[in-house]
Amino acid sequence: MTSTTLTDSELKATCFDALTALVGPVGMERFIVLITREPRDYTKWRETQFCEDGETLEQLAAKIRAYVPPRRHPQAPNAKP
Repeated sequence: MTSTTLTDSELKATCFDALTALVGPVGMERFIVLITREPRDYTKWRETQFCEDGETLEQLAAKIRAYVPPRRHPQAPNAKP
């Protein structure tokens, strides 16, 4: 099931179930309270979530690309090396 095929109600239920499975019902409730307690700019928060002070999202992406080696494509069966 992909998120593009879920209704809003299905998406909420799926996320509640996932949070409950991960942190339990009390943890899920606490998380929702924490998120809704204070206003936040989700886009700005997401862009800075994993960045160091002053680092842009593009700089973080460049660090990740430099860290992760490129994938090797597997040879086709019966291919000569």
